[in-house]
Amino acid sequence: MIDRPGQWPDTHIYAHELPKRFDVAFANASGGVDLSASTVTVVVKNDGLEIGSLEVDMANASGGVLWLTVDQTIYDAMGRYSTWQLSESPLFGGDVVVQGRLVKEG
Repeated sequence: MIDRPGQWPDTHIYAHELPKRFDVAFANASGGVDLSASTVTVVVKNDGLEIGSLEVDMANASGGVLWLTVDQTIYDAMGRYSTWQLSESPLFGGDVVVQGRLVKEG
C-alpha cells in the first residue's frame, strides 16, 4: 500500500492546445520500470468528484513512460484546478502511485 502518492508538477492546459498530451515516467536505480504488462487508469477529479479519465498511451510502457491525454470533454468538465490520480496494477496493487494537478488556463 502506498501511503503518499508521488506528486507530479502542475500541467497547464490552454483550450487551443487540446488534446493536451504529457508524459509520466517511472524509473528506479536501474532505469525505467517496465509497465508493459500493467493495467493503468488515470481518474480526474474536480473538488473530489470524479469527472472522467485521461487516455493512457502505453506505447513506451516497457521503458517506463506513459503518455496521458486531456481531451475536450475533460477540459470542459474541469474547474480551474483539477486533480489526476494514476493507479497501476499488478506492480503497485492498484494503488494510486502518482497524482498531479491540471490547471485550466484562459
